[in-house]
Amino acid sequence: MKPHTLLHHTGILSIALALLLGCPVHAEDDKAKTIESSPERLELQQELSSYLKSDASGQRLSAFVQAKFPKEVHSYLQTMIQNDPDAAKYFIKYLHDVQEEYQLLLEEAPEEAEMRLQIERHESLSKVLSEQYTPGSDNSEKLAARIKAEITAAFDLKLKVQKAELEFLENEVTELRELMNQRTAARDQVIQRRLDELTGKRTHMEW
Repeated sequence: MKPHTLLHHTGILSIALALLLGCPVHAEDDKAKTIESSPERLELQQELSSYLKSDASGQRLSAFVQAKFPKEVHSYLQTMIQNDPDAAKYFIKYLHDVQEEYQLLLEEAPEEAEMRLQIERHESLSKVLSEQYTPGSDNSEKLAARIKAEITAAFDLKLKVQKAELEFLENEVTELRELMNQRTAARDQVIQRRLDELTGKRTHMEW
């Protein structure tokens, strides 16, 4: 079965996630706090919370995240809704994209679907953990080790995907080369057969 271009999709999602989690979650000045408490922000917070709790699509997404992602990712989403609902909206969109791609791929290539989901799990957790990292803190070394483990796992899975894609392409090239050799060997016969068809000596309906 032809492998899907997982690295392409995964790369796009990873870039989106990196940009998203690069946004500040905690306000640090009075102006930011004023914005966070504005009616628009409060309305968006309520809208997102209600979506995940009451809307059927949101409930499915919430269940998917809780079942398929580490608990830290789900907790981070809840924190983001309260601290930065604008960023949370895009985080929810990212999770929706992961869920949709996973479900579409699951029927056609379940092993591939799980591998891709694992990549997204490791990528998202490494970024969430990095938000908690403070150099020199009591748990900085332990946290750094966890982040490294997640990065390593994601990298190794991507290499596995690349290897599968490369093997598929190599098989495709081998088949094409064999076909080319066959056509080269039959060159004169193919030309003569086509000539006979065009000059009426043979029709394309003849066996």
